[in-house]
Amino acid sequence: MLAGAMRRGEPLTDVRLLHSLPLPPGTVATPVRLADPDTAQLITPGSTIGVLAAWEGQPAQLIADNVTVVTIPKADNDHGALIVLATTPSQATQLAAAQAGGRLSITINHHS
Repeated sequence: MLAGAMRRGEPLTDVRLLHSLPLPPGTVATPVRLADPDTAQLITPGSTIGVLAAWEGQPAQLIADNVTVVTIPKADNDHGALIVLATTPSQATQLAAAQAGGRLSITINHHS
C-alpha cells in the first residue's frame, strides 16, 4: 500500500510504502482517529488493542476489544492520529457511531 501519490517513473522504495498487515477473513479495514496523536506511537501494525469512546460528561466505554492494528498512516496534521484496524462489520459500525460524537482512545492488549 502506497504512503502517498506517486509520479509516473518515480522509483518505488520502501519509504513510499505503508507497513501494513493483510486483513484476516471476515474483517473490514476500519479507519479511526484517536484523540491523542501521541498514543499512535505506542502501537505498530500487528498490535492488539481495545478502543474506548468518551462522550462529554460520561465515563469512557469500551466499544471494540481485541482488534488488530493493520496500518498507521503518516500524519501531517494535529487532528489526532489516524489508525486502521481490522474489525468485524459490527465493530466498524459501533466505531463510526462513537467517532461521530466522542473522543477515541485505546488500551494496548498485546504488542507484537
